[in-house]
Amino acid sequence: MNDEAVLMDHIMSGAEQVSDTGGFFAQSLAKGITSLAGAPVDLVNASPMLLNILPGEQGMKPFSEAPVGGSEQLWEFFTAPRDALQAATGSEVGDAVPSNAFERIGGRIFEELGAMAIPVGAVMLKAGRIGVEGARSLQRSERPITRMAGNLVESAAVNPGKFVGKEAAYATGAGTGAGVAVEAVSDGDPNTTTESEALADLLGAILGATGTAVGDAAYRAGADGLAAITGGGTQVVKDAVTGELARAGAAPLAPSGAADTTRLAQALGSSPRASATVPGFQESTADMAQSPGLASLEYARQSGPNAGDYAQRRHANAAATNQALDDVAPKATPGAFRETLSARRDDALLDAQTRAYVANAEFDAAAKKLAAVQDGEARGQTVRAALEEALVKAKEVEREAWSGVTGTVDPSELSAAFDRVTAGLTKAQQNDISEMTGVLAIPKRLSGAADDLDEDAALMAQVFGATAGEATAAPVRLAEVTTLRSSITDKIRAARSAGQNDVARTLDGYVAAIDGFLDNAAPEVVEQMEAARAVTRDLNDRFTRPGEAISQTLSKNQGRYRVPDSNVSGKFVQPDERQIGNVNRLLEETGDAADVRDALQDQVKADAKDLLANPVRLDQFVERLGHVFEKFPELRDEFGSVAALRKKAEEAGNAAKVTERELGAPGKTGSGPVGKYLEFGGERAVDAMSGVVNARDPAKAADELLRFVDDAPEAVEGARAAFWQLMERDARSAGATTRTGGGQQTWRPASLHNFLQSPQKRAVMERLYRDNPAQMERIVEIAEALRLVDTRSTARAPNTSGTPQSVAGSRILPNTETIGAYAFAHQRGQVGLPFIGLRLVSTMARRAILNNRTKDFQKLLDEALLNPDVAEALLRENNPANVAALTRSAKGWRVGLAPTIADLAGDESEDEDGELMRALSAN
Repeated sequence: MNDEAVLMDHIMSGAEQVSDTGGFFAQSLAKGITSLAGAPVDLVNASPMLLNILPGEQGMKPFSEAPVGGSEQLWEFFTAPRDALQAATGSEVGDAVPSNAFERIGGRIFEELGAMAIPVGAVMLKAGRIGVEGARSLQRSERPITRMAGNLVESAAVNPGKFVGKEAAYATGAGTGAGVAVEAVSDGDPNTTTESEALADLLGAILGATGTAVGDAAYRAGADGLAAITGGGTQVVKDAVTGELARAGAAPLAPSGAADTTRLAQALGSSPRASATVPGFQESTADMAQSPGLASLEYARQSGPNAGDYAQRRHANAAATNQALDDVAPKATPGAFRETLSARRDDALLDAQTRAYVANAEFDAAAKKLAAVQDGEARGQTVRAALEEALVKAKEVEREAWSGVTGTVDPSELSAAFDRVTAGLTKAQQNDISEMTGVLAIPKRLSGAADDLDEDAALMAQVFGATAGEATAAPVRLAEVTTLRSSITDKIRAARSAGQNDVARTLDGYVAAIDGFLDNAAPEVVEQMEAARAVTRDLNDRFTRPGEAISQTLSKNQGRYRVPDSNVSGKFVQPDERQIGNVNRLLEETGDAADVRDALQDQVKADAKDLLANPVRLDQFVERLGHVFEKFPELRDEFGSVAALRKKAEEAGNAAKVTERELGAPGKTGSGPVGKYLEFGGERAVDAMSGVVNARDPAKAADELLRFVDDAPEAVEGARAAFWQLMERDARSAGATTRTGGGQQTWRPASLHNFLQSPQKRAVMERLYRDNPAQMERIVEIAEALRLVDTRSTARAPNTSGTPQSVAGSRILPNTETIGAYAFAHQRGQVGLPFIGLRLVSTMARRAILNNRTKDFQKLLDEALLNPDVAEALLRENNPANVAALTRSAKGWRVGLAPTIADLAGDESEDEDGELMRALSAN
């Protein structure tokens, strides 16, 4: 029980001691804060005491024993609530007093930490507001204080934790040094500060902070060297690699003069990655950063100690690219498209030729029906015979008309009338009608007793004015006179038909004499005569009218027809602008006889023989003979059918020619996309597709090709294969040195992207992949993802950095010359063996460190160039600008010296730290 009580007493005593120590440390921390907060006032208040530094007794005192806003007033204000609470609880009122050296030294440390808290807190607030870039912009100011503030804020903005830790470490070192120094010269009175204690505090703080800096540097150097020897990652190597990346990547310089890799790291972290699109692809740092400098460095490193890594990466990326594109490559061959295209062309040519052949055959069959079957003479003989027959019938009608004139007349007056007509004729006229003498002598014979007059009777008639037979003349039948008239009119018709118009006019006088004689006949005869005359006039109008086709057809000259048989039918088949009534009269006179109609139709066919092959002229022919075709509507329909068939044949023939001209034929190049494509054999599919993409309208050309094969899936896939080969020709390497380990040629991403972005090629591709746009989008996506990963330089970068050489070492063991020199120096007594051993060991250690750093540098640099994630981490974590900011000496502990300086009363009226505090607090 006693042992337990003693133990409890010890525990409670220890706890109370810990509590008292903790309270004192907290009090020291608060006191450090108020001391620094009131230090500016204290320094101003103590400024007159600076004169005490002068030789002699100056006796200068501060302005006030308790200045307003000074550290003492602030402390009283801060501790007032505590004192009130202590008084209320009956505790001892006042500050805690250290009871031992540990508490005194610890209290000094916490005072330094408290004093550091104010400037460090102000810097942290400022850093939080303006950030790293804002802090660096302050460093570009022309004012030194603003630049100093920028330095502090930059350190805090770069890494707040390290900044606070470093400031706390230096404050702790300064507090420790000050506490130990004061403890060494202290007079033991904690309530007073002697001049020696204040001076020891100042010097101890400086030495403590300096020792902290030296220790930190020694620690970091030792740790880095140990890491280099043991193979661990060293900060020196990381910094060297980061610097090399920054140099190659042309990172901008911060105001401190160090490279700022922030943007470079951001570029690596935010750039799209081809690996997200192309499985298995790993882009390099140069690809991600799009930096020519990094690309040159990468190229230079490809022949370095880790060249195998680069080769393996290139082959792996090439294989991944090939695999990704092979997955979307067409599975057919270009020949599938060409064979289908050729077969469709053959079908199209055959179809066009067949259409032309059938149309021509139909035309030939119809034209054959319109061929004339008679010659011209046969047609003329048919028409003339019909007209002759009609004329005979008309004459019979005329004779019957005149035979109907009955009665008797005295021929003496008619004979006398004829004599008067004869007497009025000239010898030439008498000669013209000499062949009619016998006919014209009939009235004289009719008026005589005898049938014929002899010469004596004629002489007597001339002498005595009358014939011998007048006394014996007797009436004769009227038919004798009318018959005489018919004979004379027949001669007149013949004369007119023969063109003997003078003979006709001469004979007309005799007819007039007969008509006059008959007009004086008995009244009942006159009516009969008019009727007969009407018949005669009608016959003349129908058959003897000069210039008429019928009259010309029947006209004779010396017993022979004037118009040849071969020209007869043509006179009745005339255009509308000529004698359109000829055909009407012919058909009327012939009674629309079938043989006459056949002859006329045969004439039309003969006239159109050379026009059947010309639909335009044939239509014109039918139109010009419109009146004729009105009589033969069935013939007009036949001609219309032939014209239509000819047009159809011409159209079919022209279509066949156009088809062949555009599509071409074996051995003949076509003018259209199909013909031009088939100009090339299957082995030249690339050239054929090149013609498509270089056409005036590539999309239209591609569309015509695919429509020609009816978008057959196999044919379309073959067309894609041809397009793919064209793309490979333009965007794939072809050299022997560019093959991958699998023997495939590598794709050139930039060329692939440019190929697919070409408007002509893109238009063709969109048509080829119209039924499978997802596949096209996948191809474009791959090209887009890879387009920025082909930035490697084609030559080594000149003036490469000397960083590898700066960290490079030589072999570890010393050479024989060095060992020999040390042995000779030992023999001469200049050095001892311990010194030689230590020197050799240190040399080998240094060389081992350098060699390992060289290897680590080479390995880490190549890894960073090949892996953007590693490069990004290095550039972020080891940013030279940030490292420079964090390696700046801590300044918070210096501000904490202000109270001590105020105690010494020997500093300037306004120190740099005060102005610095105002600059930090400014917005």
